[in-house]
Amino acid sequence: MRKITLHYKYKTLILSFALFASGAAYSHARLKPGSATPPRNDSTGLKTPECGGVARTLTPKVYKPGQEITVEWEETINHPGYFILQFSEAGDTNFEAHTLVAKYADTKNDPISLPTEYHQYSTKIKLPNLTCAACTLQLIQVMEEDPLKPSRYYSCSDIVLSDSKVPDPLVPTTPTSPTTGKPTKPAKPGTVKVEKTK
Repeated sequence: MRKITLHYKYKTLILSFALFASGAAYSHARLKPGSATPPRNDSTGLKTPECGGVARTLTPKVYKPGQEITVEWEETINHPGYFILQFSEAGDTNFEAHTLVAKYADTKNDPISLPTEYHQYSTKIKLPNLTCAACTLQLIQVMEEDPLKPSRYYSCSDIVLSDSKVPDPLVPTTPTSPTTGKPTKPAKPGTVKVEKTK
């Protein structure tokens, strides 16, 4: 009986550790991959300000100054708290100068055990009315299990704000007659006469 009890406790300990490791892998929150503002890194466990220590990528999303876009993110482990959206003009610095959403409440509390159950969030924001070649959108998840010592997780997306116009696609032009200025019509097949040389 004692052996059975010890064996059961041992299996329970292994199962608990596996669940803990699984939760650590999923972690907490991130900007949604494949969205209008994809994260630099798919990890949801980035605790180092300001972007989890992840370097800027070479594939930023390009928008116009002052453009309105939809930001999507997902919570992978349920926690009480809220989310913050901020914007840096360059160098992942001075995010507080452009706080786009100061406090977006974490209102979803269903249990999460699979990726299909991640809590999905989205909101529309207006990007700052300025141009920048190395700007950053930042998501912060503030967890309030301990209100005196809240934990924070970070996720960043690379942005470029440019007022340059995208060139219009080339449209083929119709040639005009040098004498009348009117469009010339292409000859119909079989209507062109060819004179024979004598």
